[in-house]
Amino acid sequence: MASARCEGVGRAVGRGGECNRLGFCGLMAAGVVLGGCLGAAGEAVRIVPVGYGRFDLPMSWILPGGSGEERFPIVLGFHLLQVGRRLLLADVGCDRFVLEGREAVDFVRPVEALRRLGVEPAAIEACLISHAHEDHIGAIGSFPRARVYIQEDEARAAGRLLEGRQVTTFREGLELFGGRLRMVRVGGHTRGSSVLLAPDCERGKIAVIAGDAVYSRLNLSRRLPTPTTQNPVESRAFIETYCTPRHRVYLCHDFLS
Repeated sequence: MASARCEGVGRAVGRGGECNRLGFCGLMAAGVVLGGCLGAAGEAVRIVPVGYGRFDLPMSWILPGGSGEERFPIVLGFHLLQVGRRLLLADVGCDRFVLEGREAVDFVRPVEALRRLGVEPAAIEACLISHAHEDHIGAIGSFPRARVYIQEDEARAAGRLLEGRQVTTFREGLELFGGRLRMVRVGGHTRGSSVLLAPDCERGKIAVIAGDAVYSRLNLSRRLPTPTTQNPVESRAFIETYCTPRHRVYLCHDFLS
């Protein structure tokens, strides 16, 4: 692993540039920002979902007992965060999406989706990866200057994608930017899947950027864990822990309306 460029940014829990602000602030002025407030040290934390394509999955992947014939529409997405003057990504998407022999609809590369919002790849300081599946980490090469934060099992699963990169790993949890953000391993979908916790003071809640902990808001409203999991107990624990009035959950495949 390469040596750290942003010393002091992250701190493991339990174990051990300048941004293109004009484009992003213009986006905020347009009313696109869904979350925003002051973090622990007084810097604003803002969250923007970024979509880069559409697809559909069998309902049997979405809900327990779902039909294998019925299809459920999903978005391909990740999240752009602003913490003070820093721009970060929670997951990065992929540069090509093919599943079941089909390609995504309305697909653009994640870097193009960001440029449409006025954000250049070089402005991204860090990429916070929920897990090592292709549609969440595949485009990491588009952000060569960004430090990567990822749970240690997922870092191993990512393999060569992280070669030569500045990488910070953690086992169970990681605090970033003086505690304003926290990555927490939840498991379930994959061995080391993690969520990102941030303040969402617009509604006085904790924002949970959840990766693929569940695919759909149906899982949240019905309090049903995803059947697409390596560990059903951990997937149920995600629902019990974060599907509460205190939390506002952001998903990669079903954006908040």
